[in-house]
Amino acid sequence: MPISNDTAPLAQFLAGQAVRAQEFLGSHPTVRGGQSGWLFRVWAPHAQAVAVMGDFNGWDTGANALAPKGEFWQGFIPDLPVYTAYKYAVTGADGAVRYKADPY
Repeated sequence: MPISNDTAPLAQFLAGQAVRAQEFLGSHPTVRGGQSGWLFRVWAPHAQAVAVMGDFNGWDTGANALAPKGEFWQGFIPDLPVYTAYKYAVTGADGAVRYKADPY
């Protein structure tokens, strides 16, 4: 099922009413511009930057940056195999980079 770009799930999450947040946050297979891949979304309200790093990019913290959408960050990465190992590289307000497992 394609993931919606609808902002309603964001509003529900911020209001504490997202009883199915796992359907919006985390990583989800999707198609963008005719290309299969994965959509990543994570809540990082005070981050300066967020990127996805993993086996597919040599664990490079800058190779797959996510775009801010308010307090959330999201991005599409094409052609990733199912069960690819990854983490988020989150640059905090203090400038330190922390590696975080996907909570979803």
